[in-house]
Amino acid sequence: MRTLLFLLSSFSLLGALPQASLNTYDYEARLWRISTRTNSSDVTASSYRIATVFMLNIKRWGVRQCLVYCLPYQGTNLTACKMPLIHDVTGSHAAVVTSGFVAGDYSEATGLTGDGSSKFISLGFGMDTVGTFAHMSAYARATPTAAHHILIGANSSPNGNSYIYHNVVDDTVNGDMCSTASVNCKASDTGRIGLYMHSRTSTSNSVMYVNGVSVATDTVNEGVNPGAVVIFIHAWDNVGSPLLYTSRPISYADVGKAMNATQALNHYRAVQRKELSLNRAK
Repeated sequence: MRTLLFLLSSFSLLGALPQASLNTYDYEARLWRISTRTNSSDVTASSYRIATVFMLNIKRWGVRQCLVYCLPYQGTNLTACKMPLIHDVTGSHAAVVTSGFVAGDYSEATGLTGDGSSKFISLGFGMDTVGTFAHMSAYARATPTAAHHILIGANSSPNGNSYIYHNVVDDTVNGDMCSTASVNCKASDTGRIGLYMHSRTSTSNSVMYVNGVSVATDTVNEGVNPGAVVIFIHAWDNVGSPLLYTSRPISYADVGKAMNATQALNHYRAVQRKELSLNRAK
């Protein structure tokens, strides 16, 4: 009888717990925390839990297979911020290379803020490593600045541009992926904050998403494949030279395979929930 009562009480307790609490482990999140500590930094228990839930969500919602590199901008200091959560394309948890950033430019509460003139992150690989049909994304925590700037991108001439770019002349966001002309995904960028994502699903179709919603489509057949110039965040790698730096704070970025509309929405849901949990969502 006592055994039966114990089992019933245990069942009732489990039934009262949130579903997420029944599965709070992810091996990729664990490896990320271990690598961050090995790199002489740390991740708090709360931040680790948030990263774990993020990984569980993207796997549950069919997004994980689309990500080959993910920089969550989490951890106790700038050193931790440089550690990737997903690193399929590089094969290791090696820290990204930053140029110009100092400790005061980062906090987990705000992300990483550049100066619009000299600071950027180098991912160490080009879009050619990701694949012909790919995406890139970045989470901007402030509205566009009064200057041309790029959140993430590279120019792999003659293989064209791949970037998410703000044009201050007409206040638009522009998404390019393997473009060799001035044609791109273009939409108003007035007052926009949050997750920008550009996805190229075929040689004649690419879509610009903001916060999971399609805002522009490019159907011009570009006819080229991604190039090898290294991808920068907070600036644009113009065939080896950084240009168009942004001073907008960024708190998340990733690159990977192309996403369809459903995956793009689920991608945003997962990232936004992570940002909300860190109290830095916009």
